[in-house]
Amino acid sequence: MAIELPTLTRESIIQRLRDAGHKVTPQRLTICEFIMNRKDHPNAERVFDEIKKIHPAISRATIYNTLHVMRDVGLVQELGFDDGTTRYEPDIEFHINQVCQACGKISDIKDRDVESAWHHMLASNSIKPKGQRLDVYYECDACKARRHKDT
Repeated sequence: MAIELPTLTRESIIQRLRDAGHKVTPQRLTICEFIMNRKDHPNAERVFDEIKKIHPAISRATIYNTLHVMRDVGLVQELGFDDGTTRYEPDIEFHINQVCQACGKISDIKDRDVESAWHHMLASNSIKPKGQRLDVYYECDACKARRHKDT
C-alpha cells in the first residue's frame, strides 16, 4: 500500500534553512526545490546538470554545499552506495529503497504493515535511530527485458 507524504512548501523550505542560519539564495532555493520534487534519487552531477540549465553560472561547489546543507537541516537523506556513488533523497521517513543492481534505478516502497513492524522493533529494543535505511536489491523489468533480448 503506497503512502503519499505531503511535500514541503517553498515557504517551509525557506524557513527551515533560515532557522538553521543559512542564507536563502535563488540558486540554493532552486536546488532545494529541484531535489524536493524528485522521486529518482539524483546524484550531485545530475543536480548540477539540471540546475546549470536554470543558473548557467552555478558551480559544482554550490551544488555540493547546498546538498550538504539540505542533509544537515534534515531536508534530504544522503544515500551512499558500495560503488562509491552518493544519491540524495527528500523522503526521510521510513520506507524501503528498491535498487536495480543493473541500472541503478531507485524507487521507494512504502507499506504501513512493514513500517509498523519496524517501529515496533525499534521501540521494543529501545532504539532511537539517528538515521535509518533499508535497501532491497533486484533487477528492474526494463533490465530483465534488455537481458532477455540480448540472449
